[in-house]
Amino acid sequence: MVSSNGIVYSIRECNATDIVIGLHKGADSRVFLGDKTENILIRIFETIYIYQSVQPLNTLKGTVVAVPLKAETEAGFLLWLNKLLLIAKDNMVK
Repeated sequence: MVSSNGIVYSIRECNATDIVIGLHKGADSRVFLGDKTENILIRIFETIYIYQSVQPLNTLKGTVVAVPLKAETEAGFLLWLNKLLLIAKDNMVK
């Protein structure tokens, strides 16, 4: 199993700007993200998309996104939204 240190190192080594990670399998109201994801979020400032992997991304027919209230007023919102739209468009089943 890869540690959060290894993931952070790889993200930096590859100069990744967008990271897609799966939601912790044991996610519940007490431990939503899991220790590994929490450690990554604390140390990485790139855009991170967290996906609950019910099925592979490339087989999705639709996308549901949860966005906090007034997120549109945050710096970078339109950049984030455009990236998300590109991911959704590229992964739509034809």
